[in-house]
Amino acid sequence: MASWVTLAFIAYATVAPISGRPEIDTGEFLDQFAHLDHYIAFAVLGSLFYLAYPRHLTRVCVIVFGSAALLELAQFLTPGRHARVSDAVQKMLGGMIGIMFRAGANPAAALVGLARSRTIDANAIPAMSIHPA
Repeated sequence: MASWVTLAFIAYATVAPISGRPEIDTGEFLDQFAHLDHYIAFAVLGSLFYLAYPRHLTRVCVIVFGSAALLELAQFLTPGRHARVSDAVQKMLGGMIGIMFRAGANPAAALVGLARSRTIDANAIPAMSIHPA
């Protein structure tokens, strides 16, 4: 549930007019890191979706990465906002960091989870016999 509420909040913050967008005072030090909020918001989102659906890594990736792309495109519909490929990439990287963190802070663990969701039953593959000519 928290993952979907977080996605709704991010969607609001992404497509709302700049004047209605929530603003967090990060101080002078963090102000130099432009768009840090993209990474953080989507890292939290990726982490929450992985916690909610740990056995569905492919779906989690589609939701997190797809929402980053679609929400960025949705900014074309909001006056005063503009979509940028770099912003979408930052959001996707943040989502990937959150997913990998929850998968055990190990990229291999996330890939193994993806591979397990795509495993093929060896008994379902017909045996092949090779005879020399």
